Amino acid sequence: MANSSFFKNTGIATFPSQATAAQTRLYLGSYATNPSVDLAGDPLKVGMLYTRTTNDKLFHYNGSAWVEASPSAVGALTDVVDDLSPQLGGDLQSNSFDIVMADDDTVTLGTDADTLLSHRASQNITWVQSDAFEFRNKSGTGLNLSLTPSATKTVRLFWQGAEKLAILTGGVTVTGDMASDSATIAGLTYPTADGNNGDTLTTDGAGNLSLQPNSSASVGSAIAFAIAL
Repeated sequence: MANSSFFKNTGIATFPSQATAAQTRLYLGSYATNPSVDLAGDPLKVGMLYTRTTNDKLFHYNGSAWVEASPSAVGALTDVVDDLSPQLGGDLQSNSFDIVMADDDTVTLGTDADTLLSHRASQNITWVQSDAFEFRNKSGTGLNLSLTPSATKTVRLFWQGAEKLAILTGGVTVTGDMASDSATIAGLTYPTADGNNGDTLTTDGAGNLSLQPNSSASVGSAIAFAIAL
């Protein structure tokens, strides 16, 4: 024991209770380096604590050495199940792992419920709830796809920022040339191959169009041949 004990050098109670005295003696305070004795100058006891001022970390004495008691950066946090409102103190790094969402759980983007992302198990679909949805290039300046439910132009497709296709409330508008291997328009199926010069487009009355030789041109040629004779 030290010659003059911090707790009983006069016989007069320095602290309100023995519990307070024991607690005060357990925590030694703040030091730049590991203390070698307690506040009374007595040998260190197992479980004593101090705060290191050089890095603001808490250390405890294990009977032979001071050991860091502050949570370490790696492996200290095992789960956040008991924390009903966890918050990040920095960016969350995936560290080569995935973020797994259970079916029907929702990711909320923004400070309200305007934009939600979820996988609906009953329909096996990815469900997005938002007033509008856009795909842009990395710089954010080039609009490639715009989805605006309930608007005049519900879906728009762009090429290098220029609108090429729009699905409207009354139909579809295409800006620029449109190429197709086949086409059926208003119930009429158009031929897929080009005919000869002067051919006319005819119908069979059942919705099928075809290219046929121009009959009026043939008659004219016959009349001219007869006159020449």
